[in-house]
Amino acid sequence: MSRRPSLARVFPARSASTVRLALAVTLTIAVILATLALPKQASAALLPSAWAEGELELAQQWGLLSDLYDAPSGGPVSRGSDSRPDPSSYTSGINKDTFTQVVVTMCEKLLGRSIDAANVQFDDRTAPACYYKAFEAGIVNGKGVTPDEAVILGRDDILSREQIAKMLYQAIVYCDPSQDSHDSQVSQDSEATQDSQVTVDVLATFSDCEDISEWARNAARYMADKGILKGVDGQFLPKAQCTFEQGVVLAKRVYEEFADEQVLKSAPMMRSGLAAPVVVKPESSPASMSLQREVKLAWQAMPGVSGYLVRIDYPGATQTQSVYTNVPEIQVQPQRNKELGPGPHSVSIAAVDGDHNVISPFTRVSINLYNDSDYDFDFKDAAEAESYMTTVTVRVWDFDGNGQKVTVSKTLTVHKWVAADVVAIFEDIYNGPERFPIHSVHGYRPGSGGEHPKGTAIDINPNENYEVWLDGRVGVGSFWKPGVNPYSIPLDGDVVKAFRARGWGWGGTDWRSKRDYMHFSYFGT
Repeated sequence: MSRRPSLARVFPARSASTVRLALAVTLTIAVILATLALPKQASAALLPSAWAEGELELAQQWGLLSDLYDAPSGGPVSRGSDSRPDPSSYTSGINKDTFTQVVVTMCEKLLGRSIDAANVQFDDRTAPACYYKAFEAGIVNGKGVTPDEAVILGRDDILSREQIAKMLYQAIVYCDPSQDSHDSQVSQDSEATQDSQVTVDVLATFSDCEDISEWARNAARYMADKGILKGVDGQFLPKAQCTFEQGVVLAKRVYEEFADEQVLKSAPMMRSGLAAPVVVKPESSPASMSLQREVKLAWQAMPGVSGYLVRIDYPGATQTQSVYTNVPEIQVQPQRNKELGPGPHSVSIAAVDGDHNVISPFTRVSINLYNDSDYDFDFKDAAEAESYMTTVTVRVWDFDGNGQKVTVSKTLTVHKWVAADVVAIFEDIYNGPERFPIHSVHGYRPGSGGEHPKGTAIDINPNENYEVWLDGRVGVGSFWKPGVNPYSIPLDGDVVKAFRARGWGWGGTDWRSKRDYMHFSYFGT
């Protein structure tokens, strides 16, 4: 069975065998800037982990990420190509190109000036300007030299956690040379006694401290002692890859450790003075909601904001979806392409400004989705199918005997699960500016093909919106002449918009083999 078309909102899935979810294409989620602190030019598929949300927001507002896209490439003035560091994913390993630029940006912001470029030859003549600055500051020393004494950079290397610690420590010492004494002091303190108690070396608190390379131990000790690099489940994991989000968060923590207090107080998020959004539905967290039924999250409107960022983390943290909305609510309805099962979900909501920068703390809501027992579309026979059907009455426009549009009522039978959807769709059509006329409408039809036996397909004005194969063969109906015949459905008119707004497919454009302009379907078949 093919799945449903994309929607303009965030939606869980409606397939007879499984529940699916997809990114809302019409919201251009593929180009949402940063979702949560992602630089504006990056892809919306790059989503940070929930733990990093708040820190990444501030990292962006401190400007630590801006030079990833704005900095010129090349040596002391302009040398080399125009390529720029670009993270492949928040949760992928951070490469030397990207982290070097972040650290150099951090240092220059702390110093309030540019770092001079070193007079050095690299093996890669296209190296960005940040490398010449980082070499001058001792942040990058290279991996060796070539026979002609060019420093080997290893620009594409994915950095480990101990390499990150070393680079950040060197950056700190460059910005504040007095910090260089910290290492020896810590080592001395570890052997000293105070009140007959031996001071424990902070590295010894990590179960894998022996795995830290000797060249990195002082830096690792410093970073751990300052609480900048905190470890994972009691381990330092020195050889593990550092992800993009981890690297940026560590640089942000260093920045906040040493930045002027007045600078920190001027953070846009802090200056906004906004509180976190107040959720009104669900009324409690965690809340239990049907996976198939409409799930509506709503919060109090916040004056002075341009919109809201909503992020949903699904069970297992394997799926994340983020979307911007300018109204204080979001509908969760079935959609396609992504697996979505029952279980706990975390929803984060924050206010944003006109540039989609987060300007309020996040509110997090926990919801537990469960499967409804009446969610069934695979019927063994018509008798079983009919037990799931219901008849609805809708208002539509049609012509009277004098050619004037008048209100009439139409009844149609549909699956009870989509009944509310159908009523809302036809109400939207009725209230639309076209006042589109409908003289014939059909829903559930046993013994036919497609979704009609499921009660999830609707045909409107079949004669004037015919079914035609791409080779010209006509199946049902006589023609399709929008703009000429008032009963023919326009491509982007009220009827199509009303169905599309709730994720229904349309045979007029969705299929490859034919055009079925009368046909709208819940699953897109």
